[in-house]
Amino acid sequence: MKRRRGMNKQQIKYYEKDGKIEFSCEKLLPHDVGSMHSFIISDVVPDETQKLGVEAIRKYAENLVERKFSEEKTLVLDKIRFLQNPDFSIETEYDGKRLKGRITMVRGPMLTVRLEYPYKGVSSVTGGRSDVFVGNTTAFTEGAILAAEKLLIDLYERGKYEEKNKEIFDSVEKLNGGKRYSESGKFGLMDILSQIK
Repeated sequence: MKRRRGMNKQQIKYYEKDGKIEFSCEKLLPHDVGSMHSFIISDVVPDETQKLGVEAIRKYAENLVERKFSEEKTLVLDKIRFLQNPDFSIETEYDGKRLKGRITMVRGPMLTVRLEYPYKGVSSVTGGRSDVFVGNTTAFTEGAILAAEKLLIDLYERGKYEEKNKEIFDSVEKLNGGKRYSESGKFGLMDILSQIK
């Protein structure tokens, strides 16, 4: 019997349990942007298949393993694509103003958010776990939304601070040859355009 590409007898392990033949197979799959996880499939070979002999059992196990891994890989790749470019709109109310922004990326433990109103061009990152942000789906959890809303508020406060000290920041930018820095470095290279109405 010709083996399927990527499938070998070492990958699928067969064993007896309660008078039945069971099997399991473990394979590394992408889990997140830049990380891997172990995906394990195990099942009991149906009685009808067991009666057909070793080759039927092997074929059953290989087909099931291939199908389950393929399904899981598709789900994982969809999740990774979503995390790399979610383009997810968020809004919150703060300080009497409506803050609008987007979750622009989740990479590993980092959630990236961009504030779009009332300031533009400001982005920030917060730590966390991407599985907490999206779980095993392509939708953000309530925790991710709350973290993103908090970031919008932080970004709004930073934008407000920079607007208040605009002359100083403009002078610092000219002195640094077009680069904008603050003592903490938080405002480095930001392009804040006031849009407050």
